[in-house]
This record gives sequence, structure tokens and C-alpha cells, in this order.
Amino acid sequence: MLSPTFAHFINNKFIGSRSGRQFEKRSPVDGSLIGMVPEAGDSEVDAAVEAAQAALLAPGGDCHCLSAPACWNVAAEIDRRADEFIDAEVHDTGKPRALASHLDIRAVRRTFGRLPIWSECADGMLRDADSRRRERH
Repeated sequence: MLSPTFAHFINNKFIGSRSGRQFEKRSPVDGSLIGMVPEAGDSEVDAAVEAAQAALLAPGGDCHCLSAPACWNVAAEIDRRADEFIDAEVHDTGKPRALASHLDIRAVRRTFGRLPIWSECADGMLRDADSRRRERH
């Protein structure tokens, strides 16, 4: 059976590495070859950082990635595909299923469910701090 070759996902595209270098990804459970992974170089890292920065800021400078509906949609999708994510985590790390479920996948889901609340709190604290700073000057 052929093992898959993975790719970087940068700016909504799957790409290999510019250098063509790859490394083996082996199962921590039994050492079997899972697939080949492209090695990221400076150009891939720079492109990923640039794409992430562009995705975070809309033209007006507002961060839309942390909007409540977007976060809740991500949380709902994690719930919908929880078994698939747990299987992937177990396969990738060799963790027991219960551990991967509760410490990894469910924790990520809770984080996305709470991000809108944290974002509002942080925004409020920043506005309060800005108001106090303006009052002093």
C-alpha cells in the first residue's frame, strides 16, 4: 500500500516545499509509515505568516476571525466531527482515546465556544485602559 504524501495548507492552497525535501511521519503506536511530509523552509513559513496576518485583518482593520458566530460555528463543527478529530489525534500521537478526547479535542471545542466571551472581556478592558490613559493626559 502506498503511503500518502501530505502538503502544507497555505493561503487556501495545498503546496509542497520549495526545496522538495520531505520527512517520514511514522505512527507512534507501531512505527508504521503514515506518509511523507514536506519540510517547511523560510519561504513556506513566511508565506504562512503573511496569509495568517492577511486573514486576521479585514480591510477596515477589524478582526473578524473572533466574531461570536464564527467561533460558535467552529465549535459546532468540532462537535459534529469529534470522532474524526479524536481518531486523527490518537493516530498521530498514540494517546489513549479517552485522553485525546477530553484533553485535546473537547478542550479545543470549549476554547472556541468561549472565545467570543474572552474577546468581549479583552475588548472592554482595552477600552477601559484607553479611557484611563486619555484621562491622565
